[in-house]
Amino acid sequence: MSIAALLWPEFAVVKGCVFLKQALRPSIEAVFPSRTEFDENHVHLLDYFNHGAHLRREPFFDSRRRDFIAASNLGRMLCFMWAHELRQDFPRWHFRVYFHGFEPIVRFHRIRGREEPIMRERDWKKEIRSGEILILDTRKQA
Repeated sequence: MSIAALLWPEFAVVKGCVFLKQALRPSIEAVFPSRTEFDENHVHLLDYFNHGAHLRREPFFDSRRRDFIAASNLGRMLCFMWAHELRQDFPRWHFRVYFHGFEPIVRFHRIRGREEPIMRERDWKKEIRSGEILILDTRKQA
């Protein structure tokens, strides 16, 4: 996926699921649609950086390095951008967009009916307060 595709993602609806068009695999099994979207629609932001943040042991990444910090800042920004784009492209559908700071990752999934989101704020209070986790809901204004 290119940087342009990260910043201005395109989405595809396949088997009732919404996927990042640029990362869509040809043989998606969507037995559990929200879980499938959560697992498939994620981007490891350090993959876009020539970085030296890897560590041999847990936590596996050095969060003090400038490249890690840059990837994390990009991830937070993308979280807002993707939430906006999903809200624009699918105004009647409900999505959650997440940033995980322990390894900078952005991901999303659709909320169907009354189902629980895959990541709930109550389970991540400490990480949300510290900025390590960001959870955006397209039904709420960011």
